[in-house]
Amino acid sequence: MRIKGAVASGHPKTTYVAETVLKAGGNAFDAVVAAYFMACVAEPVLASLGGGGFLVAKTKEKKPFSLDFFVHTPGSKKPTEELDFEQVLVDFGSATQGFHMGNGTVAVPGCVKGIFELHRQFCRIPISELVAPAVEAIKQGVQITKEQAAILKLVHPIYVNRQSARALFVKSADGSVLKQDQIYQNSALADVLETLSIEGQEFFYKGEIAQKIEQSASNNGGSITARDLATYEVFYRKPIQYSLNASQIYLNPPPSAGGMLVQFASELLMSQIQSVESSATSTYFELLARTMELTQQARVEALAKSAYQELEQGVLFEHANLATYRQQIADRQKSNRGTTHISVADAEGNVVALTVSNGEGCGEILSDTGIMLNNMLGEDDLNPLGLNKWAPDRRLSSMMCPGVAIKPGQAIALGSGGSNRIRTAVLQVLLNEMLLNFPLKQAVQAPRLHFDDQLYLEAVGLDESTLAVLKNNYPDMKVFPQRDFYFGGVNAVSMSTNGAEAVADPRRGGSAAIV
Repeated sequence: MRIKGAVASGHPKTTYVAETVLKAGGNAFDAVVAAYFMACVAEPVLASLGGGGFLVAKTKEKKPFSLDFFVHTPGSKKPTEELDFEQVLVDFGSATQGFHMGNGTVAVPGCVKGIFELHRQFCRIPISELVAPAVEAIKQGVQITKEQAAILKLVHPIYVNRQSARALFVKSADGSVLKQDQIYQNSALADVLETLSIEGQEFFYKGEIAQKIEQSASNNGGSITARDLATYEVFYRKPIQYSLNASQIYLNPPPSAGGMLVQFASELLMSQIQSVESSATSTYFELLARTMELTQQARVEALAKSAYQELEQGVLFEHANLATYRQQIADRQKSNRGTTHISVADAEGNVVALTVSNGEGCGEILSDTGIMLNNMLGEDDLNPLGLNKWAPDRRLSSMMCPGVAIKPGQAIALGSGGSNRIRTAVLQVLLNEMLLNFPLKQAVQAPRLHFDDQLYLEAVGLDESTLAVLKNNYPDMKVFPQRDFYFGGVNAVSMSTNGAEAVADPRRGGSAAIV
């Protein structure tokens, strides 16, 4: 059988529609566009017409490129006292975290314009045909999977706060959000998707949807204007590129932070890794944990040096700065969100990595549209200066890190959900694949670490000596006995002279297929 392509995503329906498009003769870009629209109905907390995202891709003819269609700050802002801005607490079990919701948290959405740009430049199947499966699915109703139910339960304070959201996401008499196997149905969103496929992006940015967004902001404590929507732009950018052994890595570039942090960590680790022969050594995991700790420290210090409180590659990669952190690793001296990803590759030589996010959602359903807009202006990670301190008319930064890796005779697309764990998840899969020569499935499923305020660790598959070394260095580390949702969800595909691979991360109930 001739292989046509490979797909990995966060949901069986998302994967299936991409698989169907490839079987019908579409390329990887056709498949990822159809998969995005399906994700908006099958993964409603994670993907939305009201969110933003990034793509890193390679065609047979061109070098890898990045497409930035992330959310943008409005051109002006209201006084803080006029904003609809509300904090809710989300219980993660081991910790409680505050999130913000309301119309005052909504940044200018970019997904629709980005996806239409992608379609215009790289697809060959009409957009109406790529949208149709999502329309049909949400009309009939989508059964909530175990993983989607868990996500809804996690962020339920946002989804039960406003009546407009409760009407879609609460079906139980006890007032709880949709549970596993219950049906999510959204006829208004089906109508919007159908109209969008006919009228195009203007419907969203200058037409009826734009009018509704502006009216909602004007009347209900938001900041977006019709001008903000009409002038929104997508940007083609040159990906971050660096070498990892015999491979070339291409990642999402600034103004987003994820790619440069992965590169920074890779360079720190590789300066010390020559003597490490296997991942099954305490030395390797000790170096990996220290690298993550120092990368987090470097990020904080780089933010402090930046006038705009966003990571700048020049600040992060100052020669003296990098040398300082390399020495700290050598000396072992102690010096401290809602996203989904789709990867598709085809036999024509196209590899596509798409990551999209709606934050946790603003909590309000836009009138008569079925759309929940993002809450990115309420995300502390994206707005470190605090409430209503964002700079007008600027692209927000992000930890999202879609990427493409090119090995001799092989191309890989990968990315992850998981907020600030994205960078460490992508880093470890790249290291497992390129440095330790794991097969792709093992590279994704291997135990992970993450360092934020402390070390977090999956213990599954690690020997006692490795655990003892890490415990000695990080006595307050948090240990997860099995693979866990916390550590992201890397979905990856590969096309090579030997065939195709498709691996979806079991941590987040992903789905993969080879066509």
